Amino acid sequence: MLVSALDLQKLLFKVMFLAFVFSLLLGLLAIFVALLRRSQAAKALGSFCVAVGLVAGILPGVMYVPFTTPLLLVPLAIPALLGAAALGINRYYKDLPPLTGFQFPLPALIFVTLLVASIAGLYKAGQRAYFYNRDQALANFQRMPAIESVVVHGRPDPDLFEFWVEEIEFSLVGRPETRIRLAANYSLRHCDSDQPLEQLTIKQIGPWTFGGQGMISTTSADGQPRRKKVSIGDLSLGVDGPLRSLIPLKIESVDDIVANYDKLVELLESWPRVETPGRLELEDQVIEYWVTEVDSVPAP
Repeated sequence: MLVSALDLQKLLFKVMFLAFVFSLLLGLLAIFVALLRRSQAAKALGSFCVAVGLVAGILPGVMYVPFTTPLLLVPLAIPALLGAAALGINRYYKDLPPLTGFQFPLPALIFVTLLVASIAGLYKAGQRAYFYNRDQALANFQRMPAIESVVVHGRPDPDLFEFWVEEIEFSLVGRPETRIRLAANYSLRHCDSDQPLEQLTIKQIGPWTFGGQGMISTTSADGQPRRKKVSIGDLSLGVDGPLRSLIPLKIESVDDIVANYDKLVELLESWPRVETPGRLELEDQVIEYWVTEVDSVPAP
């Protein structure tokens, strides 16, 4: 099976990242060993880190073209700087005898203390960065006045090293039996509850989830018209939503969904089920659609 250029780039980036982490740890170890005046070990570790850091800093700039920026090369060169620091400390202590027994010099103690504090701080900062989108969506919806019990659903993204937000779930204030699940997008992480949105997609409202399939007209890469099969798993209320014409309500914001919750649930109760799907013919597509009832959330 052929491997795409993108897969090779991702593999290269992961290898370089692992090399960076490995040499970073070795660089810190080299400094610690140098502070303990272990001359030969510090020299070997420091030299190795300088070599690995320089290679890891140069190759991505040459081979991983989309990320050719100084900001990438600087972190990858950090192990080389740590190795150079270890070599410098080792040279400074070259005329002093190595420590013996349980001797632990003050510089080494300070170094270990700062290292532990830095690792804890970096871990906390990494957690905040990893869950930034999730926390942003959660905070935005928790400040909206008419909803409560907000939960943000998603999954880890191994390529982007972040938590990928997929859905935002909540209920109406004072009505814990209600449920709304929206497909997450960038606008929902920043919008006000009454702000009209170009893209507003309902995955579930009350007990109802959505399903469907259809054929749409599209154009192939060589410019030839063709028909393409699509599946539907939500109710898109944007201007391009295929089922938007079946909703006789003005719904443009989160507040609109909340205000029309009961009307929407009642309307969807009359929609076709999967056994006998409805059929909608539009200008360039024919769609079969249906709703499915989720037993855990009764209709009001």
